[in-house]
Amino acid sequence: QKYVIENTRLGIPLLFAEECAHGHMAIGTTVFPTSIGQGSTWDPVLIQQMAAAIAAEARAQGAHIGYGPILDLARDPRWSRVEETFGEDPYLNGQMGIAVVTGFQGNNLKSGKNLVSTLKHFVAYGASEGGHNGGSVRAGNRELQNSFLPPFKDAVIAGALSIMTSYNSIDGIPCTSNRYLLKDIVRGEWGFDGF
Repeated sequence: QKYVIENTRLGIPLLFAEECAHGHMAIGTTVFPTSIGQGSTWDPVLIQQMAAAIAAEARAQGAHIGYGPILDLARDPRWSRVEETFGEDPYLNGQMGIAVVTGFQGNNLKSGKNLVSTLKHFVAYGASEGGHNGGSVRAGNRELQNSFLPPFKDAVIAGALSIMTSYNSIDGIPCTSNRYLLKDIVRGEWGFDGF
């Protein structure tokens, strides 16, 4: 931070973001079960405690943002990232998402032990054609509203401050530039004001 502040034109401090789905992905940190194992507990209280421990370790190493929870639904066992999900159920994913968000962010982001929670991967990333990672998704609005969006909405309502778009397209529109998803739903309907 000192270098960036003193040696860049604008002197703006950096926000360090780290992978934190089942522990801070760094040397010397605690490794927890992957998300599919976390989902198998059906225990949001335990998962919130785990997330608080991950946040404390990541923050101690200088992170500000934690990538997690991963709210993708595992709908095709051929997809190479099934273990990163809590499973196939929107309700379970939503409850686990709330637990991770509250565990990461706590009540005070200035505490020195909490992180901004980044929801991943918005949206329908785990439902790609043929199970190909980052492949296109064919999902109608009904399926989006009933299956893929609810876990993200739950986590936004719980206070998540960051959302990572997914790498896929839905019906030919890349999620990274999908005005309907990012503006109409996330900002408009849900009132999300994070990044």
